[in-house]
Formats: sequence, structure tokens, C-alpha cells
Amino acid sequence: MRIYCFYGTGIPTERSYHYQQPSGWSPDSLKASAHPLSAQEISGAPGEPGKNQSFAATPPSHDWKIQTGLHDPESELLSGIQMSPDGDLTVPLLSLGGLCRGGWLGKRLNPAGLKVLTREYLHKPCSLLTDSRGGPAASAHVDILGNEELLTDVLRVATGAGDLVEERIESRIDQITAQIDWENPDGWT
Repeated sequence: MRIYCFYGTGIPTERSYHYQQPSGWSPDSLKASAHPLSAQEISGAPGEPGKNQSFAATPPSHDWKIQTGLHDPESELLSGIQMSPDGDLTVPLLSLGGLCRGGWLGKRLNPAGLKVLTREYLHKPCSLLTDSRGGPAASAHVDILGNEELLTDVLRVATGAGDLVEERIESRIDQITAQIDWENPDGWT
């Protein structure tokens, strides 16, 4: 048995956000947003909202916003959004390949010691005029489902010829995962 990790890479991807704390917000305001239901609401007719629930959550009325004024190209912070230089346009590189190139290579997260094969597909889109989906070598989050090389590799694995699939790393995932102590539950070194 083997674990195969196939994913697209080579596209700047949002990684985190810098939010502006609304005035009047506090952790206690979250607790105040849940209120007990009355006995009638709990024991309402079958199918009614609130049936067999003891609390109802009222959405907080606070208006959280991204701090769009924060901008530092050197650290890849663009309009309050921290970018990862690599990913598949939706998922950042660490989330795509972290376990494949780090966590599952050790005993703590892969106690059976299954072999892990990682194959990255570098995003190579064609002209939008040629193919609005990105073409046969696109590797964006959803477009990768039409990537001819990926489809060939999936068919190889599905037909028992997975040994023909070779590992390929196009990104800096190995440098990133080397900074994490995967055998220590606390993580970062």
C-alpha cells in the first residue's frame, strides 16, 4: 500500500488575513450571542427549527473587516491579505504538501510506515482565448481536474501501474516542512 499526493503548485495563494477588530467587540460578546430557548421552542412540533436544542446562536452583530490599508510587498502582505508565494490559487503550499513531505514520513502520523509518493504539477496555463479553463497543463485548484498529466497518473494508480509514477517536487515544500518537528506534537522547531 502507498499514499499518493498529487496537487498543483506555482500560483500565489492567500494564506491568512489581518482583520480590524470592531469597536465594542470582546470575547464576552460571543457568549452573550447564545441564549437559552424557551420550553415551547425546545418541545415544538416535529420539523420545527429549534427542536431538541437547548441553545440558539444569534450571529454577532460585529462588523469584522480586512485591514486593506496594510501593505508590505517584501513580506507578501497585500491589502491586508498575507500571500503565500506558492499554492494552487485556493490552498497554500504547506496545506497541500505538508503532510506528504513531512508528517506522513514519520512514525507519529504514519505508524504503519506506508510509502508516500508526492508529485507536484506546476501550473502552466495556456491563453484564455485558447481554453477558458486554463488548458491541458493547468494546475489551479479546480482546473487541475483537466490536467492531462495528472489524469494519466491517476489512471496509472487506478489500474495497478502506480510504480510508473515518479516523485516530482517543483516547489520549496521540503524547505518548509524541514522547519516543523513532525514527531513532536508541539510542532515548530
